[in-house]
Amino acid sequence: MKREKHGQYDHEKHQPDNRMKPTGSGQGVWLNQQVLQLLGEPEGQQLIDQSAAHKEKRYDWLCSQLAERGYPEITEMYHQKRKEAAAASRLRDHQRTVEQIKKQFEEETDMTPSRRKFLQGRLEKAQKYIDSHAKNV
Repeated sequence: MKREKHGQYDHEKHQPDNRMKPTGSGQGVWLNQQVLQLLGEPEGQQLIDQSAAHKEKRYDWLCSQLAERGYPEITEMYHQKRKEAAAASRLRDHQRTVEQIKKQFEEETDMTPSRRKFLQGRLEKAQKYIDSHAKNV
């Protein structure tokens, strides 16, 4: 059986070659759009294709290439977007934790006092994080 790789063109199934074309609305998509817009279609696409060799660090490599070509503001905007997305993700995680702990309090009626105290501490910690960071995001 032939092994198929995700993102590679499959002639038998007529799937497109979507290598180095991130999907969704993430920072990678935004950065690729900026590269194509600033450098033009042929040169920008060539730079995006070259970044594939850098695997996990491809976007950092792409940012360094943009900075070398005189576009450091794009690099700063990219890093700012990443920081904002990470902060929003942490906030959502804490909100999810609060919901899960409240649900546990409702469902478990015969909870031991030590377990209740432990969960109460986690709940207070998560709520404190939400209260202090919800205004910033």
